[in-house]
Amino acid sequence: MSDLLQAQGPSKIPPPLPPRPGVRRPQLPNRESASSVPAPLTANSGAAQPTQSPEVILSDENSPDAETSSVITASTHDQVEEDLPEAKLRELYENEEIERFFQHFSAHVKEESILSDDDDDTLYVPGASSTSVNTIASRSAPVSYNSLSESMAYNFLVPLLPPPPPASPSFTFIRLKLALQRLYLIFETGYLPFFLRMKSLATWKDRNRSSAYCAAYWILWFHDLLLPAFFAYVLYILLRRRVLPYPTLAELREHRREIIHAREFGDEMHIRMFTSQSFELKDAWGLWKKFRKPKKATAKLVAEEKTGIGKGPSGKLDAGEQGGDETTTVPMTNAELEKDVKTSPSVDQENTDLSEKKKAALRAMNELADLQERMKNIFLWRRPSSSWMYVALTVFLFLATLLVPARYLAKTIYFSLGCFFWHVIPVIVAMTPADRSRFPPPLKDAPTDAEFAMDLISRRVAQGLPVLPPANDIAIGSLNPDQSEHGSHADQGSGQKSHGSKGGSKNVNWKKWGERAAQGKAWANDAKRLVKKNASNDPSIVPSSSLETHTFPATHSKGPGLITVTSTTLYFTPMVSSRPTVTIPAKDITGIKKTGLMKGLAISWSSTNSNGILDEMVEKFRWVGGRDEVFARLLGPGGRRWIKV
Repeated sequence: MSDLLQAQGPSKIPPPLPPRPGVRRPQLPNRESASSVPAPLTANSGAAQPTQSPEVILSDENSPDAETSSVITASTHDQVEEDLPEAKLRELYENEEIERFFQHFSAHVKEESILSDDDDDTLYVPGASSTSVNTIASRSAPVSYNSLSESMAYNFLVPLLPPPPPASPSFTFIRLKLALQRLYLIFETGYLPFFLRMKSLATWKDRNRSSAYCAAYWILWFHDLLLPAFFAYVLYILLRRRVLPYPTLAELREHRREIIHAREFGDEMHIRMFTSQSFELKDAWGLWKKFRKPKKATAKLVAEEKTGIGKGPSGKLDAGEQGGDETTTVPMTNAELEKDVKTSPSVDQENTDLSEKKKAALRAMNELADLQERMKNIFLWRRPSSSWMYVALTVFLFLATLLVPARYLAKTIYFSLGCFFWHVIPVIVAMTPADRSRFPPPLKDAPTDAEFAMDLISRRVAQGLPVLPPANDIAIGSLNPDQSEHGSHADQGSGQKSHGSKGGSKNVNWKKWGERAAQGKAWANDAKRLVKKNASNDPSIVPSSSLETHTFPATHSKGPGLITVTSTTLYFTPMVSSRPTVTIPAKDITGIKKTGLMKGLAISWSSTNSNGILDEMVEKFRWVGGRDEVFARLLGPGGRRWIKV
């Protein structure tokens, strides 16, 4: 193997990749039982490779044999990737992206709502819910405003704004960890390499490269071509990704490594903030004292007000002010003190302010991550219509900066900055915070990773494809960091976990078990009909037609049973019944929401009753096996537009 690597030369081999799920990590020293891993996939490394042994036994990660076997297996998988043709590499890249986006979809998308067709004909007024155009026209505008800016804001700007966004989610450590992972991945993949390159150029580490860039900069500056050169470079990056949409093998491996590092960073921050020993012993005690102190002071103040006894300047009780030498006091119970403390306005205000600050910080982090993801997805052509629009804008800016004289460009830039500073900012400040929150985010027409994941999964479901590719297709390049040698510290005590298994479960393929249960239930019902000689027309939970079905175990308020999802309908059949008790047409579903800690699901749908009135109903499932896949499959049929709530 070493002779082969030396013959190829170091410059032709991409950097090695940490072991992937196709390579099982050696067992920890505290485990006595041995484990086995599959044999290498190829036998091109020489005649000394055994061909009949199906597996290699690893007894201890500290033993030389275990270390050598792990390195050989990892090198073999790297060699397999190098030998793959371009078409297979493209398929591998697409499958890895689908797996990664499904994990992102599972983590970030918790509730979806259908986008109605009349949303474009709806306007919104400040401080009120959505109102139709006719209703707004019938109302009279306010008689007077405090300023001209406020008048312009509420007469011209606010009626054109989109509906208010959903309320920000509450602060949790899990949401903070996900936001940190997104920001870390963006910084490591985009900004860090850029700053390192700029540092290398500024410090002249490579004299030839720095000399070339320095000469080009001053030549472009002398001819007033700096801005045209910048827009030409942006246009080149956009079109290059359009012509070459798939990365090279080295770029693919580097992308895997960056994702693994981002997950490690998020897990480490979560451990330090939530489960580290220093936080438990010292910080938890300090937080307890910090939040306990105002409660004690408030309870004492409430007790003094109840008993009528206060303290004088000397710190002694002023019993004489009660009109007698002796005062009888009635001690308060703990329940009364607790009730008064909870209803204290000062404590409630402090808790509310702290909660709002944490929510605002989390919202700012998510908005920053969304903006960076939108910029990245424009260059990756996640939504071609949006990318083409920015290509046209870049071409226009390139021609404008190339043909217009520099002094006119400077005047235009200064004019735009002055208008924004002196005239636009006052109008925005005159609006209420609720109205300002209705401004669309920057680059709104470009998708974030979560939105692209939702679109991608919906297209796959609509085409009849599985939500996730088969496991053998993504085994080589899976992005599971827990099975790499740089895995998180959390899995050292909990063992290996599979984040990418179907249905969002860690170890169980709920779809397979649901289909087996459906087959067994159908056979039992058929046998019962034969015994009773009663050929009933009861609908089967496993349709005999060619319609594709997907079955999952679930628990409804009516008891445990099976959810069957087709391209047109969702059925729920209890285990003790042969008829589906819940039938929801896919075209009538208006909202889907993940609920509870037990992987529940709430499905909102509408139907027209006998009187022609549209009724809104909600079906709640307390537990759904493979909830993420059920959630994704309900978004696919019909090609309707969904919005994240």
